[in-house]
Amino acid sequence: IMQSDKISDKIPEKQKPLKMQQILRGSLGSIPRLSTQYNIEQLHSELVSGYGLKLLPIEWKYPVPKTDVLLGQEIEIENVEVHSIFNNVTGWNTHGDGSLRNGIEFISTAQLPEELFSSIRLLFTVLKKYHKQATFSWRTSIHLHINIRELTETEFFKMILLYLMFERTLFRYADPVRKDSIFCVPLLESPEVLQSIIKQWKFVCSNNQFSDGVADYVNLTDSWHKYAALGIFRLSKYGTLEFRHLPGGWNIEKLYGWVAIVCKLYEAAKEISQQDLEEKIAKINTLSFYQNFKETVFREYSGLLDYPNFEQDLSHGVLKIKEQLFYTPPKNLIKSKNGATSIIKKVAAR
Repeated sequence: IMQSDKISDKIPEKQKPLKMQQILRGSLGSIPRLSTQYNIEQLHSELVSGYGLKLLPIEWKYPVPKTDVLLGQEIEIENVEVHSIFNNVTGWNTHGDGSLRNGIEFISTAQLPEELFSSIRLLFTVLKKYHKQATFSWRTSIHLHINIRELTETEFFKMILLYLMFERTLFRYADPVRKDSIFCVPLLESPEVLQSIIKQWKFVCSNNQFSDGVADYVNLTDSWHKYAALGIFRLSKYGTLEFRHLPGGWNIEKLYGWVAIVCKLYEAAKEISQQDLEEKIAKINTLSFYQNFKETVFREYSGLLDYPNFEQDLSHGVLKIKEQLFYTPPKNLIKSKNGATSIIKKVAAR
């Protein structure tokens, strides 16, 4: 999914129309994945034994997500210098980051959830032992990438819609303060992005020839904020969606939960039908319905998203989607041939 170059760099320059189908059907080439040649967990065990490490204790009461989707993690941390041991911490590359103070960005290879769990725990163990001065400041953040190249166009947009419904809830889990960061802009607060998403969704759903690839990647990126909480600017290079919500921090269980939540969004996008999703958006309006839908999407991890007034946040996301999905401009606001609307012409005549 990713190599040592920084994932969240500049917005791609204007390019020829790139259809989502080109991204989703594997035309980007093979995914670099260390675990096709090595057993990451075994190598980690050997490293722990060889260096006499004691893995940090964790209190994770949930199962590891059982899915074949590949993920990649970016972890920014300050007051760290490259140590020779990092060359042996299998699954991680290091990258300097000028936006940090004496900082490093650790970028994982493409890994399955259970491999990423092991990689995160080992990395934090090494940092705690060899870099006691390492810190997570307000400048640091943790990004998660998920490979979406196995999705169809319809499934891709279903995942985006599900994300929009639960965006406020995801921020509540990650850190509510992050939604105010200029480096993690909520999609729900970006009208142009919402309009573009719904336009593409309607286009895909109304076109029966999905094999031709009807969704336009460039059309999406034209309206997308560079530092949107859900990033799409690496779709064309790596085939990943980027979740930028988590602030920097030592909470391993928090990272585990985030991986599980994102995996469940991905799986729900594959399982729920287009018709069922639109019906949910149109009809969801009761407290029990909100809770049931959360449990349907996040399954055994739905408890991670329990908090007071959860229903209000989900209702907000649903309402924002409804405004775009089911809104039809009044006839008297439809433009005439000369570009003026009929209602404006009536006012002018008075």
